[in-house]
Amino acid sequence: MKIKFTSGEHSGKIMEFSDVEITIGREDGNLIQLLTGGVSRYHAKIVRLEQGSWIITDLGSTNGVKIDGKLIQGERVLCAGDVVTVGEQKFEIIELETFARVNFQPVMDEKNVAPAGDETPVPAAQENPGEPEKPQISGEKLLADLKSAGNSLFNAAQSKVRNSSNNTDSSKLPPAEGHVERKKFKRMFNIVFYSCISVCLICVLKFVFFPDAPANSTAPKSIDQSRAVIYFERVEYDAVKKSAFRVEVRIENGIMSCVLDDVAGMRHFKREIKITGNYENELDILLQKLERSGIFKSKSDKEIPEEAEKDRCHLVIVAGNQLSDYRCSPNSASAEFQECHSALKEFLFCFGLSTIAQNRTEVEEDARSHLRNAIEKKENYLADLSYLREAAREFEAAISCYEQFVPAPPELKIAKSELAQVNQLRKQKLKEYQDEFERSRRRNDYSGMMTACKAIMKIAGERSIAYREAANMLLRVRKLDSQRRK
Repeated sequence: MKIKFTSGEHSGKIMEFSDVEITIGREDGNLIQLLTGGVSRYHAKIVRLEQGSWIITDLGSTNGVKIDGKLIQGERVLCAGDVVTVGEQKFEIIELETFARVNFQPVMDEKNVAPAGDETPVPAAQENPGEPEKPQISGEKLLADLKSAGNSLFNAAQSKVRNSSNNTDSSKLPPAEGHVERKKFKRMFNIVFYSCISVCLICVLKFVFFPDAPANSTAPKSIDQSRAVIYFERVEYDAVKKSAFRVEVRIENGIMSCVLDDVAGMRHFKREIKITGNYENELDILLQKLERSGIFKSKSDKEIPEEAEKDRCHLVIVAGNQLSDYRCSPNSASAEFQECHSALKEFLFCFGLSTIAQNRTEVEEDARSHLRNAIEKKENYLADLSYLREAAREFEAAISCYEQFVPAPPELKIAKSELAQVNQLRKQKLKEYQDEFERSRRRNDYSGMMTACKAIMKIAGERSIAYREAANMLLRVRKLDSQRRK
């Protein structure tokens, strides 16, 4: 898939992707990272279906996705020439990957006539005026000649066999031919003989050392994603405060569904996500962590005390032939459950849903922590330019937390203002080091060019266009500098 930016600082640049799923947003983990206004952390994604078509899906962003200026609802099929608007950024779909089509050429007869229904004329063979015209050979004549040649070959072979049957002594063959025949026979005999000996020896060793091993034993296989089921539920209820909190996450058949109802926090969320592309690897990692946690061997009380029923967690894992049905109170959760809960939270972070399983108090604590870390990194960016990128990420995480509440807290406005300042500072520093690279290039200063490239890579995100350009240029400069030293 190939796109072209039509607005913003990357206007005119073209990006090409070979991935079947392309994510768009402010976060570094997106394939298309857009540090412009109006773009959510995980704004949208583009997916290629098995039929070959491409669809774009809005991931619940604040400002939505527009195609040719019209706001879409849910999913929309993409076509070449569509102009996609994400926040303040626009890009055009130049080319969509298509599958190669195989055309079978029909077999023609001797008159070179195309089959019925095919209006395309068969091209005539090019004539060379310097050579005599070759005679036309009909299909019947060619078949007769082949049959005649086959009969003659068969007769010759039959006479050779008849002659050899009269004299089977290989010593009467010519010296060279007899030697070759004996050598081939000896080689074949050795192969068969030693193969039989090896098989017999393996069978004896297996019977002696592994007498109880089943004949069809196989190595343990990894967990099959299509057969794995993960269900997580957390419930909090307080009749006195009239607060109710419930979150449910279900992963089954490559689809994750999430539901959140928080009455006190005034939050409601529902989403269904298909786990494809790179996220399949994340699901494999999650399943491996759940298996290593020991949750399958751990036992939980099926009956939770009545006073703890208002605050409980429920985790069900089905993987292969193993089943774990674990219920607990967060205050009495075992180490195995905590490890599974942490692994599930890391998996949800890939989709921007790390706070979905937290109540309002926990989300507010995370938001304050992200905001505090972001301000600290912003103030100390001169010590390390990568702090600018990390500060922007922390501000975005804080904004993601604060945006869940209605009415919005005052910290949301502060975080957005600080994020705008950080992004403006990142653009300014990128421009300074890009100019420094050009000045070093004109002076043939390879050391200065490499220093500028490294600074750009620290400031820009790993998924951004500026980072890729700087990384490629750094490799080229290093190669040129190495050749110059030689």
